[in-house]
Amino acid sequence: MKRSLRLLFLSIIFLFTLSQATFAQKEISININGNLIKTDTPPIIRNDRVLVPVRFIAENLGLKVNWFYEEQKIAIYRPEFENTGGGIFLWIGKNIVGIDEYEEIKIDTPPIIYNNRTMVPIRVVSEIFEKDVRWDGDSRTVYIND
Repeated sequence: MKRSLRLLFLSIIFLFTLSQATFAQKEISININGNLIKTDTPPIIRNDRVLVPVRFIAENLGLKVNWFYEEQKIAIYRPEFENTGGGIFLWIGKNIVGIDEYEEIKIDTPPIIYNNRTMVPIRVVSEIFEKDVRWDGDSRTVYIND
């Protein structure tokens, strides 16, 4: 009886360990113009979309960011358009992006706050600023190129 219980216990531990290894996924990598970029908060996937810290993506694409706490609004713009209203605007929890204060487009995954970081969909931001974006599911890597 003791031997049977011991075997059962060891089998459960083995299966639990195996399932943990099977379901653990590789961290998402970001490659911009051939350079592997690290973030202080790892990218996450929500609704089949990769979200990254907004400052990370903006600064690595040569863009600037402003945060408007009261409105929970993010402004991302090219440095030469600072204070002109040019750029894009996203709101935490809202499925819209304002472009140059004149146009709005719908997005399927809104920006969120995660681990005290503002996370935005990397494809949306990159493509609006005319970057080529590609996802490699096998390596779990986002490639962004000019």
